[in-house]
Amino acid sequence: MIQASIYGRLGKDAQSIPTKTGNPMAAASVAIDVSPKDGESTVWVRVVAFGRMAEALSKSAKGETLAASGRMELQKWTGTDGIEREQWQMVADFVHSTRTVRPSGGNGAAKGGDGKPRPRSAAADKGGAPFNDDIPF
Repeated sequence: MIQASIYGRLGKDAQSIPTKTGNPMAAASVAIDVSPKDGESTVWVRVVAFGRMAEALSKSAKGETLAASGRMELQKWTGTDGIEREQWQMVADFVHSTRTVRPSGGNGAAKGGDGKPRPRSAAADKGGAPFNDDIPF
């Protein structure tokens, strides 16, 4: 048995898959960069999760980064064209989607819940604390 941890980007939105017993199940394809310094190479791993981890995985969307750990299996099958294929699959014990912030092209100011930039204080711009109150610790 191979236990592994992976980190990569989803190639498409995760899929919720109904099971006969009604337990949650989800699957997603993750692109993992395994490039040597002078080249590019990507390994695709299908991540399958059950229960609470399936619920977390099913909320993940194309392009998001995903960290997962679990048991690796090499799946082999023959396609309809008669060609044998294989793919790595991870049965995940842990899944964490790290929704990344896309660059907005703006001035880099932090944004509030309404999407509008929050004003920065002069103290924060100078590397100091952005608050005027004294903190006792």
